[in-house]
Amino acid sequence: MAINHVILELYCGFDKAKNGKAPLYCRYGSYHPGYHCLENSCESLSYTKAPSEIAYSDNEGESEFEKNAWIGFGGDMNPESFDDENNYESLKNIWEEICKRKIRESYNEYMERTEGMRNNK
Repeated sequence: MAINHVILELYCGFDKAKNGKAPLYCRYGSYHPGYHCLENSCESLSYTKAPSEIAYSDNEGESEFEKNAWIGFGGDMNPESFDDENNYESLKNIWEEICKRKIRESYNEYMERTEGMRNNK
């Protein structure tokens, strides 16, 4: 079995005025897309790739912006001009290197801080 983690941005296009109540499977009501939309092949769901993002997901495997649980390369991190493709790629490479290092640091810190708890069997 092969495993891959995929980060997507999900969009809810449910139209309350046109369709009335949200489907029963809407865990948090309309306009709060999540795995329940994917599991039920929701017609109102659309999605796009989420490149250059890192995220922490909750028990449901979802990450919410309001909880400051994800960040992606963009916005004020982008250069003022995209004309210099080499500069843009260099900036993205720096972002990638930092993200991967922070993931390793998080794992190492967790293992260090929980060593006694994990070895008390």
